[in-house]
Amino acid sequence: LGSEDVVRVPCKERPTVSVGSLVRLKGQLSKADAAPYAGQVLAIEEAAPGADGGAPFVVTMRQGRAYLVTSRGRLSVRTGSVVQKGDLLGTEDLVVPRTADIVQGLPRIEKLFEASGSSLQMRLDDLWEEARRHHNDLEAAVIARRQLQQELVADIQSSYGEQGVGINSKHIEVVVLKMTQKCEILEGVGSFPPGSLVDYNQLEAICALAPTGDVRARPVIKGITDVGRQNHVLTSMGFRELDNVVAAAVLDGSGQHTMTGVKENLMVGKPISVGSGASVPFAAGKNSRGIDLE
Repeated sequence: LGSEDVVRVPCKERPTVSVGSLVRLKGQLSKADAAPYAGQVLAIEEAAPGADGGAPFVVTMRQGRAYLVTSRGRLSVRTGSVVQKGDLLGTEDLVVPRTADIVQGLPRIEKLFEASGSSLQMRLDDLWEEARRHHNDLEAAVIARRQLQQELVADIQSSYGEQGVGINSKHIEVVVLKMTQKCEILEGVGSFPPGSLVDYNQLEAICALAPTGDVRARPVIKGITDVGRQNHVLTSMGFRELDNVVAAAVLDGSGQHTMTGVKENLMVGKPISVGSGASVPFAAGKNSRGIDLE
């Protein structure tokens, strides 16, 4: 036991602990004094006049450190055991809650991610109508979509912050981007009848098919569960229960899931069909492979 392990603690009142007592950090030494360290009481004595800051009593402690183990944990030592640095004192079982998705248990955030009700769609429509005053339908849809994305990300971040949870905005932005990736065709054009939902990256091609070069469409927002149903089975696994997604794909989905998208190929470490090296970009070619779930 070295001198650096022993401390003298002046007490203003008579100590309520006894020699051998184990004291936690901030534990009571007397009615008016708390322990500045965790440890064991080695001695209790009256202070000499004028010593130890004028306190009438002094408690000598051996410094220690308190390690708390819950009632679910298992202790590997007992009172009086001699342990060395690195010895196992006890173990705790890690309890991992099983949730159905990334937002379960937080009603406000779940409502936002699932786009429950009609408030988000109404807000998106209001932004679209405002943008239509100075732009055509498609340009207004893109502008309204961008504004809603910014508002939704800020709202979700605020809701998480109120719960004391910090999340990098880029993760939320990825989900919000998927929720707002489609628009609704209002007037049929080409092979798309009214009411069709198409990706924004298809808008340019649709405009080229329109005789006037203009297409009537409005922005829409979908909840992450709806988005998952419309995407590749691997993409759905990214934010939903894996076993449920696989079971649904086997029982209800198609037998073949063609690996033509960017996300699913990245998830399995395969080359993606983009860039100058893509032989058939964004289309299923003769070399395309699928996942057979039958």
